[in-house]
Amino acid sequence: MKKILAVILTITTLGLHAAVINVKDYGAKGDGKADDTTAMQTAIEKASARNSGGVLYIPSGSYRITKTLVVNKAMGLIVRGDGSLGHHSASPHPKASNSLLFWDGEKGGTLIKTEGTYGCTWEHLSFSGRRVASENRWKRDLPTAGILFNITTLPSFGDMIHTMSDLSFSHAEVGIQAGSADSPKVCNSDMYFQNVAFSMLNSGFKTTITQAVDYLFDFTFMAAVNTAFDIQEGGNLTSNNFQGTCVDLVLNIAGGGGTNGTFLFNQTRLECANGGIQHRHQLVRCNPSRFCANIKFISFTDAQWGWFKNKQDNAKKYLCEIGPNTMLSFENSIFHGPVIDIEGSPKGNAYAIFRECAFRFITPKTPFKYNNYGFYKTFECFVEKGALENKSQWPKNLIEE
Repeated sequence: MKKILAVILTITTLGLHAAVINVKDYGAKGDGKADDTTAMQTAIEKASARNSGGVLYIPSGSYRITKTLVVNKAMGLIVRGDGSLGHHSASPHPKASNSLLFWDGEKGGTLIKTEGTYGCTWEHLSFSGRRVASENRWKRDLPTAGILFNITTLPSFGDMIHTMSDLSFSHAEVGIQAGSADSPKVCNSDMYFQNVAFSMLNSGFKTTITQAVDYLFDFTFMAAVNTAFDIQEGGNLTSNNFQGTCVDLVLNIAGGGGTNGTFLFNQTRLECANGGIQHRHQLVRCNPSRFCANIKFISFTDAQWGWFKNKQDNAKKYLCEIGPNTMLSFENSIFHGPVIDIEGSPKGNAYAIFRECAFRFITPKTPFKYNNYGFYKTFECFVEKGALENKSQWPKNLIEE
């Protein structure tokens, strides 16, 4: 504990006396035309010299990057711009003041990669997988980056305790990814994300190693994202105030585990174009590879209010699909259409609990689907025509006497 406190004190002290490195002093143009890769990398290395606690300043502009920018073993580094595009990252205002780094290298490349960094701050910046152009901003088949921000580790060097604030990520395969195939699978954890926007991505936030754990998101906006939180390994994620517009799937869990399997969402809203008349978005798919995953939503709003008009086959999709060794619970939430498919197996049961929730456009028999290993309970819930009788489809050996 004393060692951790000493490191935190060192980072704080260095931050107060940090030298400011301006990328334009190292040759970066920020005009959207010049290749700023070399100038940006040189400035990064100067600011992130080990234990320097430097400040890297990226003035307003569009910085063309053609090779991966690497931040190696930085401690207490602050990377600061003049503003992000926020939720307008797919269609920016031409006069907006922002600091944009965009990928113009080989398709599928990585824009930024951190290696063994600690206690760093990234704020007021935008990252794009390609040059943002208003006439083609919604086309997904154009060349894009693979990963915009890849957080990785080195042998004996975790990558952790970061703060990321007022950032936007757009037009790539992945916005932020914790872990990579070629880095050690250790301590990629303890990160705080505030006011971060994601758009035009396959995955917004993705984890790929078991020690990718302990993430806090405050006010997250995602639009036109296939999977918002893609947890292939690891877990322990908390989200406060999430807005998803045209997000195909909010939470996908393939990881989980006895020490990293908790997920808490407070105030979550999922909506889509035309209220879901033509498309059905999903909230959760969970099939943990390890025991177990425990997921809770408080004040969730299913804003797909047009579900009852949807004549497409996708209207039959359940909002949530959970597999063995999963517990999913909701409080004070509103649903439109089929709610959950609970599919346990001999390897483990699956459970769902609903407290003080409202169900629209359905009868009391249609919200839930379950097999012989799937169980659910409802408490003080209601449908449009009145109160819903408390229901319990629960294994007898788990019912309290």
